[in-house]
Amino acid sequence: MLRYCGSLFTRSSLQRAASIDTKKMIMRLRQESQLPLGTCRSALQATNWNFEDALVHLEKEAKALGMKKMESLASRKTPEGAVGIATEENKGAMVIINCESEPVSKTPEFNKLVETVSSTLLAQDAGDYTGEAIIEFNGVKDALAQAIGLLKENIQVKNGMVLSSSNLGCYVRNFNKDYPNNGSYGSLVSLSGGNAELSADLASHCVLELPDSTGEIPEEPLSIDELAADENRLLYQPLNGGQSIVFNVLAEQNVQLLSWTRFKVSK
Repeated sequence: MLRYCGSLFTRSSLQRAASIDTKKMIMRLRQESQLPLGTCRSALQATNWNFEDALVHLEKEAKALGMKKMESLASRKTPEGAVGIATEENKGAMVIINCESEPVSKTPEFNKLVETVSSTLLAQDAGDYTGEAIIEFNGVKDALAQAIGLLKENIQVKNGMVLSSSNLGCYVRNFNKDYPNNGSYGSLVSLSGGNAELSADLASHCVLELPDSTGEIPEEPLSIDELAADENRLLYQPLNGGQSIVFNVLAEQNVQLLSWTRFKVSK
């Protein structure tokens, strides 16, 4: 048995390392895990230069490290992050997860975490959820710890919601083409009646036109010429900045707006 740099290796493991391009394997693991070269080398050495086993080894180490760092990093500010949405048939979930820096919010590791949490939330009953409640759902704390261990930043699940509707609309202002359901803003809309195109239009409107309230239901159709340029009531705004007013569109199609919610990453 041979000793090297404080680690023990069998002769067979050294022979295996000699038979493969170790430098190329280390670089590949570095690219996939985004961890330092030394950490990647150690993981490969610990797993007899088996790439898949080394990935699992790194995930376990990152999770253990993340659990330790959760409390020590908790006081650091988290102005960046992403809104994530997951949908299935007539049900949608939306969550905000914050991190410290914009570069981290763009990483695959962070966006995979957002996808994991939003998908887990989708399995829950309709309602509003605090970050503390979401973390207790199966697998979320482990996924959060692993992301913290890998990314070395404070990461917080802020809050989330689940909505069920016969006509559900969703929209995300996306900033990463590889993760189309994550972005800086997200919205969920519930309608009674209408079609999928209308609910999708209203969901995008809630992000693009930034209404801050629904507004009282008008007694008669509205004229676009009478609206204020800075109108912020949803029912009184031109749909997606066009020539049709939201209330008029809903009334013409005999549609009722049941609810709408917009999430954004707060700076």
